[in-house]
Amino acid sequence: VFVGGPIDHPPIDIVDGRVVNRATDEDVTARLDAAIDARLSGAPPDAVIGKAKSPSCGHGTARLYMRGANTPTGRGDGQFVARIRQRWPTVLICDAEQVTGEFLASVWARVGAQFPPELRHFG
Repeated sequence: VFVGGPIDHPPIDIVDGRVVNRATDEDVTARLDAAIDARLSGAPPDAVIGKAKSPSCGHGTARLYMRGANTPTGRGDGQFVARIRQRWPTVLICDAEQVTGEFLASVWARVGAQFPPELRHFG
């Protein structure tokens, strides 16, 4: 969406390391990277919670394809998460489906805040 597409956008996949519009087979990697870089122009975030299995925001869970394959050939980081890792390798990252009390405690510790006890058993 933040690359200029509509909310109801065509699905994208990571194919041979490139981000491809599934409907048209158009390589949208450069557009996505430019939009991501514009968003990442400031200070590093304290943490990132990505969308599981997303080719843009997945953290180790994005499905990776080889050209011509109908089933995933592996899993990896989505493009946004990969760019964050390149720019700021120490940023805390996890998928929304993997958020735990331990992850949240790490985030609170990093920002120097008191960790709320009710979140200790989150996840």
